[in-house]
Amino acid sequence: MLLNLGLNNIKMKKYLFITFILLSLCGFSQKKPLWLEASWRESHYPANSFLTGFSQDIRKKREPIAEASERVKNIATGYVAKNLISNIQTVSENYSKSIAHGNNEKLQSTFEMQTKAETDAIITGIKVESYYDKKSKQVYAFAYVNKKEVSGYYKTQISMLIQQVEGHIFTADQLKQQTEKIKAEAEYNKTTPLFTKIEYAQILLSALDKNIDEESSQIQKSINLRNKVTQALAALAQGPSLFINCDAQLFNISTNMLENKLKAELAKNNCIFVSDSLQADWLISIEAQAEKYNDIYDTYYSYVNATITLQKRYNNQVVYKNELKEKGGSARDYKDAAEKAYIEIANKISEELIKYIE
Repeated sequence: MLLNLGLNNIKMKKYLFITFILLSLCGFSQKKPLWLEASWRESHYPANSFLTGFSQDIRKKREPIAEASERVKNIATGYVAKNLISNIQTVSENYSKSIAHGNNEKLQSTFEMQTKAETDAIITGIKVESYYDKKSKQVYAFAYVNKKEVSGYYKTQISMLIQQVEGHIFTADQLKQQTEKIKAEAEYNKTTPLFTKIEYAQILLSALDKNIDEESSQIQKSINLRNKVTQALAALAQGPSLFINCDAQLFNISTNMLENKLKAELAKNNCIFVSDSLQADWLISIEAQAEKYNDIYDTYYSYVNATITLQKRYNNQVVYKNELKEKGGSARDYKDAAEKAYIEIANKISEELIKYIE
């Protein structure tokens, strides 16, 4: 039994030795790859289907072969990105005309910088081969990637980014409805870097395929979303929208004096007014009436009593309710005294409301 084990060990050692020799011989007898020939690369990796990069350089003195190969492979990979960048200028000019903002020069610079910075993202699909010619000490590298694979990656990126944009818009719309102006504005602004990435991906898709369709690039959809954000931010910049329902009486006669004065004061704080309550952020309800008080030494006095209610439109939550009273005096008559009281009480109401709606 021991004899058999010994014979088996000897056979195994011989087998491993022969295998090592054969592998070594294969390494030294490596044939030159076909891709060294430009004509072969062009026929097997045509420009309409592939992005390619070819590089060669002499191995530096005492430079390890592995390091030399890696260096030349990186150069070849860089040529793939440069090949793509070279198509961007024409495409970006056309693209910038299709969107309603920005300028060509800035757009061009942005895409070039981002393409260079995101070369690593493209490298995920790049295949690189290298060859070292021992006799000439030349190192060769050939990098290539299928355009369809890169296009597929960016199509997925666009869809994902658009979903993120839609999510931020939905949240911002909800916050706007809840009159959370600052939070809504911040949420809308989160879409800005996402739109930049979307435009970058769309430009690359167009550079890869001049005949890319709308379904794949989603250019019009992204433009519509950007316009929606722009309009929403513009609306927020105008301030809160108010719907005022004011029933003011001047000795049993309806008057719009209180409503007009109140709007004038609130407008100073960037408020806007709507005639449709469904379009408002806030609902203001006021009931007011004037009453004669007395006259002393040829001076007439009147009082104005007002009940004010302030509600959030989206859920009808009452955030403020109060009764205010103001006295007015005039040497003319009770009506003039009441009008002065209305002016003063409008100022007070405005001061109270601004505390809640800003």
